Amino acid sequence: MGKEIQCDCCVVGGGSAGFAAALAAAENGLNTILVEKLSQLGGTASLAGVNCFEPVIGGGKIAERLSRILLSDPAQCGIYRVNRHFSIPAMNQPPFPGCEAVIDPAAVYEDTLCSYIGSAPDILWNKRRGIIFEPDFLSRTMLELLTNAGCRVLLSSEVSSIKCSGRYITEVVLTDDTVIRADSWIDCCSILARLGDCKVYFGRDTYDDFQEPDAPRQKDASLNGATRIFRITPADEEIPASPVPAENCTWRESYPPMMAVQYPCGDYNCNMLPGMSGQEYFSYGDAAAKKISEERIREYWLYLQGTYPEFRKWRIKSIFPEIGIRESYRVECRYMLTEKDILKGMEHPVPDAVAVCDHGMDLHGVSGPGRKTGAYRIPFGCLCPVKYDNLLIAGRCAGFSSLAASSCRLSRTMMQLGETAGKAAAIAFRKHCDFTGIDGTESGLSSIE
Repeated sequence: MGKEIQCDCCVVGGGSAGFAAALAAAENGLNTILVEKLSQLGGTASLAGVNCFEPVIGGGKIAERLSRILLSDPAQCGIYRVNRHFSIPAMNQPPFPGCEAVIDPAAVYEDTLCSYIGSAPDILWNKRRGIIFEPDFLSRTMLELLTNAGCRVLLSSEVSSIKCSGRYITEVVLTDDTVIRADSWIDCCSILARLGDCKVYFGRDTYDDFQEPDAPRQKDASLNGATRIFRITPADEEIPASPVPAENCTWRESYPPMMAVQYPCGDYNCNMLPGMSGQEYFSYGDAAAKKISEERIREYWLYLQGTYPEFRKWRIKSIFPEIGIRESYRVECRYMLTEKDILKGMEHPVPDAVAVCDHGMDLHGVSGPGRKTGAYRIPFGCLCPVKYDNLLIAGRCAGFSSLAASSCRLSRTMMQLGETAGKAAAIAFRKHCDFTGIDGTESGLSSIE
């Protein structure tokens, strides 16, 4: 028999959304537990190597606080700007196989809050600023903030089953037989929703699902591409190499472009866009996908060194242990954000708006509409699952169509959703109600107030 834990709020998933949800709940007075199956906090932003906060409007108070703490150590975190881009000849000397971003010591946090989507290409790439950080530093900082707030963090812990009573989740059981009971639950990875038989969406939605103008008419199993990121560091001596033509790629028609972002120490974070389709990842399974993705990185590196002489002065330092999954399950919620909401923009009134985003619909390795422009709001209803009343869904698994999810999936947007969910749990606790007693316009609920 495992141990039993009672708390006010249990958050499952320790990525960007889960971190913000647990911190907001704990700092608002709730006895809070965060359950994370991996060995570190941060999820995709740490162990999967997506060690950056991309340019995006807003971000929320918790995301800003975390970012400013990270930026206070310039050896561990910095703000980057685009230095070369393969689509802009004037910015691409010598030629680069995608986009290179370097540390901009003159930039400040506010420079990262607008992505300039829709601008002319030279303005877009010249203005963009994002944040790059060492992954262990991010995880340690998240853990320290949570611990100082009184949140209990259970790492390397995974949910195996749940118990429900009507429209309420009553307890979860972890793989080590620990039983957790809570008044409210925040699911940031869809596991509670799936174990609780909520309706979930997977793959591209059709036009009949949400009447989105760019949705396919027929069912399509495609998923936004998965990514395996590697890190390079200067080599001790130049490595001789022979050209490897792009058409020699063994897994697609040609080698993909790469986003390479400079760390403060001078290493580069290298992201093929993408290295594997989303459906490939799920069909292979995690273990096989990791083996295949590492083989593709090794092949890709030979192509880079053979085609672009500058890479002969570099070597692969490490390959991140986890694969970055851009899209998986999405939970049916009381409001489903769609492409139509994104196209309406900020002029569209959303009384229960709790987050804002302006990232375009960004599909990797999937045919689609490409980027749409403009900022838009995300309503509280996207966090409220149809089936349960004491559960909120925060993160990429929330109430989004597949096209909408391709836009609002960035870390700081997910932190906005998590921050709102944690605040909602505290409001429900004080009001002695479940989440149906919160209409989305409560004072102090939104992460953008």
